[in-house]
Amino acid sequence: MTAVSIFIAAVTILHILGYIGLVYWTTHIKAGGDAKEGEVIDHTWDGDLKEMNNPMPGWWLSLFYLMIAFAIAYLFLYPGVYKGSKGWTQLTQYQQESRRVDARSAEYFRHYAGKSVEDLAKDTDALAIGRRIFLQNCAVCHASDAGGTPGNYPNLTDKDWIWGGTPENIINTITNGHTGAMPAGGALISVTPGQAPSAEDQQKLEDVSNYILALGGYEHDQALAEKGKELYGTSCVACHGPDGKGNPIIGGINLADQTWLYAEDSEDPAALKTFIQNQIQHPRNNVMPAWKDILGEAKIKVVAAYVYSLSQDESEVDNSAEEEKTATPAAAGEVEKPAAEATATAAETTATTSAAEKPAAEATATAAETTATTSAAEKPAAETTATTAEAAATTSAAEKPAAETTATAAEAATTTSAAEKPAAEAVPSAAESVQPASETAKPAEAATPASSEAATAP
Repeated sequence: MTAVSIFIAAVTILHILGYIGLVYWTTHIKAGGDAKEGEVIDHTWDGDLKEMNNPMPGWWLSLFYLMIAFAIAYLFLYPGVYKGSKGWTQLTQYQQESRRVDARSAEYFRHYAGKSVEDLAKDTDALAIGRRIFLQNCAVCHASDAGGTPGNYPNLTDKDWIWGGTPENIINTITNGHTGAMPAGGALISVTPGQAPSAEDQQKLEDVSNYILALGGYEHDQALAEKGKELYGTSCVACHGPDGKGNPIIGGINLADQTWLYAEDSEDPAALKTFIQNQIQHPRNNVMPAWKDILGEAKIKVVAAYVYSLSQDESEVDNSAEEEKTATPAAAGEVEKPAAEATATAAETTATTSAAEKPAAEATATAAETTATTSAAEKPAAETTATTAEAAATTSAAEKPAAETTATAAEAATTTSAAEKPAAEAVPSAAESVQPASETAKPAEAATPASSEAATAP
């Protein structure tokens, strides 16, 4: 126990003992002298107001004793004289209540656990919750509209981010916090507290500050900027990059976008040059506290979605969420597509081969029938006439494969040219079959008159 605690405990105990003595004394004094209980005592007020000798009511006296007993019990149960038999402290009570609240909120925030920051940035309910968390915990520095405080705290509604503006970067910044690490003088000059820079160092500041103004498109001295460019390349490029656009990994700010965290006047080149020189000599390094132990992972994710939405157009939020959703399915589709196309190509090739073989076989059969028809032409006229009929039938048979081949070609669109060619070859074969049959019919017609003349001869 500290000396203050011992003093408070001693005063409390002495007061309790004093109350006990006071109550005991008031119940045993004789205010009326020789007056008996219920009689009027000698003392009067205002000449005619008298008091009777009556003791304190029992219920009233009991209240005094109960209050004294309560005080003693309190000192025994709770910390004061010692830590107390209950072991209670304000801190433990706060922690217990916080755990109960966290358990209830964890059940509520579990609904958002499976969603990405991009998806939550489109969810109006999640954004409303994120805004409430922001107002309760972040607005004291970044303002209620997240516009920041010029010259002190960054604006969260623009696209200028010191530590990166992706959802992952924002979550990491809120979770673990960041601390500025701009060294005094940087790698450019040596700074001695309480002393002004030397003439040489002051010239370096002039050169580099003019080059930084040139990076941002401000009015500057071109000759000094050329000298400053070389100094910048040896002293500043490691953190701010060769083009002055910064390095979010280490918190190197962008010097080329005309956005300044600590400069209150970013329009006047002269004032801005003075600010740059002062910042190099005596840098301001703000601290972003870590919130992982205060908010927890679930709340950080929701408030990160709210902060992310502030710097994004509605279309950008929609596109980023859509890209995340479709990235994995699209990759799977690209893998499956070649396999499906290969299967379809194999099937089409098989169909093409079958379609090509079928007309060829039918054309061979037609050629055989044509040969048989030609041989039949040497037979008598009657048989030749029959052969003519068969040749006509053969012609119909030869035309049928052509039609079937055409149908096959129509079903397989990708193999139409391959299927139609054999069909075209089959059709001339059928035509050739008809031609010998017609020529064979001519001798038969000539033979018939000869037979008639022979029959009528004397």
